[in-house]
Order: sequence, then C-alpha cells, then structure tokens
Amino acid sequence: MRRFLLLLAIPFLLVPTGVASAASQRVEEGDGSLSARVESSLARHVQGEEIAAWHATLAPGSLERDAADWILAWLPLADLAALDLTLLQEHVIVAAQSYRESPWRDELPRELWLHFVVPHRVSQEPAQAWRRRFRAELLPRIDGAPDMERAALAVNRWCREQATFISTSGRDLGPLTTMARGLGRCEEEMILTISALRAAGIPARSCATPYWAHTDNNHAWVEAWADGRWYYIGGCEPGRCLNDAWFTNPARRAGFVRSVGYGEFDPAGEELYRAEKGSTIINSTSVYTDPFTLAVALYGGEADAPQIHVNVVNFGSLRPIARFDAGGEIALGPGEYAVTADLAGELLLSVVRGRPGERVEIALSEADRYDLEASPGFWLRYPEGEQAPRRDLELVSEEDRTLLNLRVRAREGDREKLRVPSTSELAALDSLNAGDRARVEEICTKPLERVSTIFLLLDCYRSAESREALLAFLERADDKDLLELNEIAIRSHVDAALAVRGRLDSIGLAVPDSLFADHVLACRIEREPGGAWRDGLPLIDLAEDAEASLAALLAAFRARMRPTESGFFGPPLDPAQSWRLGLGSDRDLGIALAGLLRRNGFPGRYRHGRCEVWLGQWRELDPLPDEGAEEEDASRTGPGRLAIEITRGGLPYEQAESYRHFMVSRPADGYLESPWWDPLPGEQDWDAGDYLLCSAMRVPGGSVYARLRGFTVRPGELTRVSLPVDVDPAGWDPGDALLAGGSSDSLLARLAAAAPVDADGAALPTDGFFLLFAPGEPATRMLSALGEARARLEGRGIPLLPVLVGPAEAEPWTARLADAGFSPRLWRDTASSLDTDGEGGSFEPIVMLRSEGKTVLLRRGFDSAVGASAHLALDLMD
Repeated sequence: MRRFLLLLAIPFLLVPTGVASAASQRVEEGDGSLSARVESSLARHVQGEEIAAWHATLAPGSLERDAADWILAWLPLADLAALDLTLLQEHVIVAAQSYRESPWRDELPRELWLHFVVPHRVSQEPAQAWRRRFRAELLPRIDGAPDMERAALAVNRWCREQATFISTSGRDLGPLTTMARGLGRCEEEMILTISALRAAGIPARSCATPYWAHTDNNHAWVEAWADGRWYYIGGCEPGRCLNDAWFTNPARRAGFVRSVGYGEFDPAGEELYRAEKGSTIINSTSVYTDPFTLAVALYGGEADAPQIHVNVVNFGSLRPIARFDAGGEIALGPGEYAVTADLAGELLLSVVRGRPGERVEIALSEADRYDLEASPGFWLRYPEGEQAPRRDLELVSEEDRTLLNLRVRAREGDREKLRVPSTSELAALDSLNAGDRARVEEICTKPLERVSTIFLLLDCYRSAESREALLAFLERADDKDLLELNEIAIRSHVDAALAVRGRLDSIGLAVPDSLFADHVLACRIEREPGGAWRDGLPLIDLAEDAEASLAALLAAFRARMRPTESGFFGPPLDPAQSWRLGLGSDRDLGIALAGLLRRNGFPGRYRHGRCEVWLGQWRELDPLPDEGAEEEDASRTGPGRLAIEITRGGLPYEQAESYRHFMVSRPADGYLESPWWDPLPGEQDWDAGDYLLCSAMRVPGGSVYARLRGFTVRPGELTRVSLPVDVDPAGWDPGDALLAGGSSDSLLARLAAAAPVDADGAALPTDGFFLLFAPGEPATRMLSALGEARARLEGRGIPLLPVLVGPAEAEPWTARLADAGFSPRLWRDTASSLDTDGEGGSFEPIVMLRSEGKTVLLRRGFDSAVGASAHLALDLMD
C-alpha cells in the first residue's frame, strides 16, 4: 500500500518545534484565537454550561487547561453531542498525568504532547473512554523500557493481543469495540494502536494513502514519535523495530501519503498539505518514496481558480488522491496520474508522468477536454522498482515473542468463551421451532461481544409479533451493529418500531412487511455509529392523509435544523444527535431525516447521498431546500433502468466485476464522485441523472488501462451503456511485466531447499498456482481476491498451492482458504528458509503460476488484484 523510507539515515520527520504555546496558538480560520474557538464550541455543545463551569476551574497555563483548550477548540460535530463532561475530564486529566509522569518528558516538547498525545480521537471513530483503561494496562508493559522505541514496540505487542486484521465495512469502530471484537480493518487497528500509544504518553498520529496507485484498495497505519523523530509502524502488527512493516515496499509505490493531526497548527519542518476544519494534514509522501513535484496551471478558467485533482484508478474508477488550487504544486510519488479539473462544466483530463526528483509543469486548457462519447483509453503506469532496504535492528527478544503468542491465544480464548452458548441457552435454543432456531443460529454467527445478549432478548420477546420483529431487526444488523448496540439499545429500537407499526394505516398508507422491516425497523441508515437514536426523536402528529402528514414532519424538521460543515474528524451524527444539536452536514441532515421518518412509521432511507421516503413509491426528499424552492417533481427524479455491458475482445466479459473492472460515478467539480453503490452487468433500476461509466483493467505489476463514458438515465426509460476493458498493447509488454518479479529458477531452487510439506507430510507439487505468504493483512486480502479466479483455475486443473512461511499456526489460514472456496490444504515452511530477510512477519507475498514446467506468472509484493492477474495469465495460456 505504501512505500517505505528509502534513506534510513535521514531522520523520519522533524518535530514541529516552531509552534507557539497552547495559550497563544495561531489558528487559520475566522478571527479565531484559541479561546474564541473554545467559547464557540461550548456555545454549541449540548453540555456547554457544565463543561464551561469545570473549564473555569482549570489554572491558565496548566497542563490540564492547555489540554482542555486544545480538545474543545477543534471539536468535530459528533463530539458536540457525544463528548460529555465525564469523558472530557478523563482525556484531559489522564493526558496531563501521562506527561507529568513520563520518563521521557525532557525529550518531549510540550507542543508535541499537545498535538499528538492529548487528542481524544484519531479519525472517524465514536468517542470512547479508552485512556484510563489503556494506561493502567500498559504501564506495567513499558515500565523499565530503555527508550521510547522499545516502549512503542511493547505497546504494539499489547495491541496485537487485542486485535488483528480482517476486512470489515467502512465505518470505524472505537478502540474499545475493536478490542471486544478482536478484529478490525487497517483503520481500526490504527485507531486502537494510536489510542494505546497516546495512553502510554507516546505521541502518535494517523498516516494513510487514500488509494493505492498500483493495486486496488488503500491502507492506513501509525506514525509514532520516539527518541527525537517520527517512525512508522503497522497497527497491531508488532515487529522487531520501528520503520519496518509489511507495507514498506508498497508504500514506495504510493502516489500520495498523508499524516493527520488534530487541530490546526504549523507543522514546522514538514510539508503542509492543508490545515482547515480542525485538522492539519501533512504531505508525508517524501518520507516513503522519492517524489516528483507537479505544478498545474489552468487556462480559460473562471476568476476563482478551480481545484486541480490528482487521480489514480482504484476500485474500478478514477478516484482523487489529492487536490490543490490551479497555479499550485504538490509532491507525488513517481508514476502516472490522471490530472483533472472542471472548465465551464467540461471534464479536463491530462495524464502526467513524473520520475523521482523531477519537476513537471503542465497547463490544462480546452484542448484537454475528455471526450465522454468517444471514450479514448489511457494508461496509468507504475513501474516496479528495487525493494526498499529494511531497518536492520532486533529490539524484541525471543522471550517477548513467545509471551506475545501465549497472550494472543489466551485473549482469543477469553473472547470465544463469551460467544459460546451456556447449557441453559442451548436449552432455550432447543425450545424454538425449527425456523426460528435456524434464524437464531445464523444471527449468532454475526460479530458480537457475547452471545448471552441474544438469549436475554429472546426471553424479553415471547409473542409471535414481537419475536418476529426482534429476529428481523437482528438479521438486518450489519457486521458492527451488534458490537455497538447493547440489550437496552436493541430493545429501544424494536419497541419503538413496534409502537408505530400500522400507525399510518389511519391516513391511508399501508406499509408492507418487507418495507417495514428494511426501512422502519432496521437501525442502520448509513455509516453513523450504532445507538438508541429513536429515543431522542419526537413523534409528529399525523394529519388528514399521508401527503399532509409528511408535510407536517418536514415542516417540523426544517424549523429545527440548520446546515453546517463537517471536517476530517468524527463520525457522522446519528439522527438523535443531529436533532439535539439542531444542525448537521448535508449527510448528517439526510441521515437525520431518514431517522425521523422511521421514528414516525414512514419507510425512510439514505441512499447514494439522498434521503428518500416511501409513499406508495420511493420519493427523494431535500432535507433543507433553498428558501422558496419547491419539492422536485417525482416524475423528473424517479428511477429509470440502466443496462451496463463490459466487453473484452468484442464479446461480453463474463468476469467483469464492479469495484474491479468497472464503476459508475457522478460528475462533480472536476472529478468523479463514486458513492458505495453496487452496479452490475445487465439491467437494473437506477436513479435518474447524469453519470460516468469507467472501465479499468489492471495488468500484473500494477499498471492500469482505463476509459470513461458519459450517459444519462431518465425516469421510466432504459439507458444502455457499454465500454470495453481491452488494453492497448502499445503500453504494456506482457513478457517483461510477468517476469519482473524476479527469477523463477531462483524461486524454484528456494522451494526445493525449503521442502515445504502439508499436514500429511506430502511434498509441494512443481506445477500450479503458488502463493507464498506470511501471516498478516496482505495474505488475508490476497486469499480473498484469488477466490475470483478459483473456478477458472479449477477448470484448467491448476491447483492453488499455498505455502505458509514461518512458524505461525496453520489453522486460521486453512479456514481462510475454505472461506475463499479453495481446498484447505496448506504447505508449510516452518524453518522460514524461504524468507531471505529472516523475519516471517515482514515477508512479502510471492505468486507464481507454472503449467507444464513453464512459468507464466511471477510476482512479489502485495497485490489486491491478484485474481485479475491470474485471469490475465490464464488468458495468455489460451
């Protein structure tokens, strides 16, 4: 995902020592002294008076006062409702305590503590009381550490005991919830690890690449301050030293890497990307790769210079990784990028290429207008380079590694006990009818902290109607709802929904059972945190009919709510938080209106950035229309039909997948906006509007070929749109690309020397699709991606030959093979002789396809498009 530091002799990042003290901290927007910002937050906070009274007791210039000022000055919207006085006091008091008691206090500038230890949140996770608990658990682990680096490594080992990687849905869990689950995607591991480091008094911040350039997906990780400089570390991925992680080489190929700090400040010694809306974003690309500088001018633009967007192809579409004003410049990783802008409603697109150390200057103009009808293809190429050198320090003892493994197993065992039904619960399960029993068993496979919650709920809902509502609610919970919702919150949702079931019958609107279950009963609206939000919303009196009742509900909503902007930090507001504050971002307001509709018995949903209500058919609602504007005519905004065709070689491409080979986007101001919708090849319902279809084919090695086509969907009409995914052979040499990963002879020699065997002692065959991997995130994602090519590999009689490198336990990986549809047969190199670096946890995956003694595909490194690579390699064999 991201590239590692090449010149390890150069300090990672310099501390921002030129920042003023907290009391006089310069701010970037409004007239705003820090104190004025604090007053503004308190004026909007739902507990503003109580917090202000406590805040007044803090001595000016004290650690507690500076910490409280810093947190309050930049509060995101969600924290105006969620960060109560008790939680604020914990973060302020314990952060001050950690600084006073820090053994490395003399090495830690106060501003650094303020910016990267004090903050109570890392990203878009819900606010939680993690600091005191984490500190109590971590102090014994870091006691006696000779330096900050070894302390940070010990903290990360503790984090691995709490969680490890799994792909999850896009909203962030808080660190306590991730611990309860024991699993999280990279951002959740990052949030947990940064929270733990801060609890231990070690400055830490988030770092990420928005989208990889050379493979689909993205990645987030941790930067920790130790012994006078910044280092990077994989969250919950303990290693032998800092600046050593599995993403070292992927980061070398990253297009743009950003580090983020809470609040706005001058990051002296680092390249400021943007400081606005309560966050400071640093362009850290030069830390991980050898960048080039891109400067873009725009001719013929309007007086207010439009934004320039730097794009890669990822998840099947053109996606922006960075933006800046026309006439500005930016440092980017080497490679090719699609630079776009809007000129009088037209999409300008130019492919630029930069090599390390270059300065590239371009001027966009009318001549760069992309023809959305002809759809010319374009390459974005990312040549593979030498692997980055590893930081060669062994700071973790074998004893520490052994102890970590024991603690991981013990922690996993403790969690598993909470998820196994007791004898009495099994008896309750046996008492259910066959249908309900099957449903409950399926619900119990969802992520949850303890299975007893489900049986407590079953005991509360015994009538046929209430039990059906409970089971329907639990079935519609996503992969995080049952971790965030306790028994009381679930009962709040179910009881409130049952109370309005049939409420609209009296005004002539009978809601079908399926719509009631999906869009009234269900708690999940979009990516807001799970909570009992119905309790905080009112019932609006019904009028004479459905239209008048909806009008009354809208009037009450619009009389209370007002729009505001959101920033980088904090999750979306839930409906009750928006209602309580009386404000929200556009997304918050759409979610809040959908929640108010459900609270009152109207089916409501927030879909593709729009709130909709069902009154016999779905209708779009504008939460806060411009003054004097009328509701849009449903006949002009209703659904149409869309037929998508992706071709290859002039024929329909049966393997075409959304988020891999194509995606539908909306034209925005000079870039493509891609909500998380799920287009499919063939016909489907689609909202009316203007759209862009992107087709993409990524070749082994990471380069990608793409096209764009514009189309319009009209209500009640069928629109057909088609694009090929054929690549221009002039831009790619398959032979060179396929063998750029190294020598097949040398790999075969290493395999022969390692002599890996499976559980029965059988030797590894010499032909097949080899995947050599060590435990960790790359292997998890690549095994899943390989599932896309499973049927075709099996059809050619080519077995998957997975080889686990290192001493890790095989059982979790045989289960993951089965989850991807493969045989759970696994070969093992327990001596780690395949790992030339001698450290299995940092071993980069290797894939090789051999057939009839010939090597068809050979690559090393993380590749989430490995399934597509397998398809292309098989194409070459046909």
